Amino acid sequence: MRLAHRVHSAILVSSLLAIAALPAWGQENILVSISSFHDPPGGEIREYTQAGGMLWSEFVPPPVALEDEDPRDLTVNNGIHLMQNLFPVGDPIQAYLSRYDGGQWSHVSTADWTQNWQGGVTSYKNYIFATDYERNLVRFDLDDGYAAERFGVTADNPFALEIIDINMGLDCKLYALEVDPGGGVPDIHIYNPDSLAYLGKIDLTDYLLDFFDDFDARGVAVAANGDIYLANTYSQIRHLDPDTVTTVNILDDVVGSSGLTDIDISVDGQIVVGSRSATVAMTNLALDPPTTFPIEGRLVDSFWVSFSSGLDCTALHEVFVDGFENGDTSTWSVSVP
Repeated sequence: MRLAHRVHSAILVSSLLAIAALPAWGQENILVSISSFHDPPGGEIREYTQAGGMLWSEFVPPPVALEDEDPRDLTVNNGIHLMQNLFPVGDPIQAYLSRYDGGQWSHVSTADWTQNWQGGVTSYKNYIFATDYERNLVRFDLDDGYAAERFGVTADNPFALEIIDINMGLDCKLYALEVDPGGGVPDIHIYNPDSLAYLGKIDLTDYLLDFFDDFDARGVAVAANGDIYLANTYSQIRHLDPDTVTTVNILDDVVGSSGLTDIDISVDGQIVVGSRSATVAMTNLALDPPTTFPIEGRLVDSFWVSFSSGLDCTALHEVFVDGFENGDTSTWSVSVP
């Protein structure tokens, strides 16, 4: 049975002042979200060209003052939305969705939303989707004051594994990746992003190459034809074809020996991955040898990635570089409800 209920009492931590217009994030540049506990501690987002030129950077403020925060995945839709984990002393970890409009930050959460060491966010139309530590998924409605709706078949199954990444496929389906259980193989769950109906799952056991093979996947992305691309801790990108249930290709040593944390696909077939090193790597759907560039100026524990233009999977083209679904600015909100 699918679990779905609406939570209208979103926890709003701070609200935005009036905004004239959002900045235009560079089309098909790369956004990175950096997690670092070194000096200076705290998170940071940056925008890079595909050649590795840094265009700007912004430190990520904690949703609550004087608390440690840990930024995770990010997505572009009505500004940049970033998942954060907050580590209050003696209390459960609380997850937040933080929005950056190019000049100011706002933070929103919902009751009992917790996160783990991974976590993912993605966007579609007026929605932001996020993972939840309790094996649920959460959908925030930007047009309804960030009202949060819980869903996910794994929440009803006490034996299900927690979801560590979620991504909007270019085939307009929502894909949720389970954590690798160690000694077992996770599933990828598929949803309709409009109705939240469960569409089925992909059992990664069918794609094991031999008895000793292990996915240990950390990120999932899906091309327009439904092909799956997984980034794992062995510095691999694996290309899977669900139609023929085959492993099409494997790209090894993407960033040397460092594990990968995240993966994103642009509508023109470019792939970018995050890692636990300070190296960004790019390839394409054919998994040609990658190009890389370093994240300099900070000690990086890990980072997550996103292409900087929003996308509309229903039309398979980049939306306007401001990340909106259309170019009409007449209905832009001047504040977070």
